[in-house]
Amino acid sequence: MRHVPYVNFAAKFAAERERLMPAIAGVFERGDFVGGAAIEELESRLASAGAIVVAGARPIFADVRPDLNIDPAAVAAAITSRTRAMAAS
Repeated sequence: MRHVPYVNFAAKFAAERERLMPAIAGVFERGDFVGGAAIEELESRLASAGAIVVAGARPIFADVRPDLNIDPAAVAAAITSRTRAMAAS
């Protein structure tokens, strides 16, 4: 079994909050995603899809490869004229 180190995301977010919040607010103010779609990997967390929906877009899921990285062929197949972003983690 592979050891996965614990990551304290709350502490990481707190450290970056001042930098991240204005950037997030800017996306909402510009309406960059309204009426569009954003592609993300199928194994994504629910929070990622929720953030896309809150931004006014529709999440489109693309499959991942066996190494758990997003499959470029799946992304290419998911891209349409409504695609505005791709969220990969």
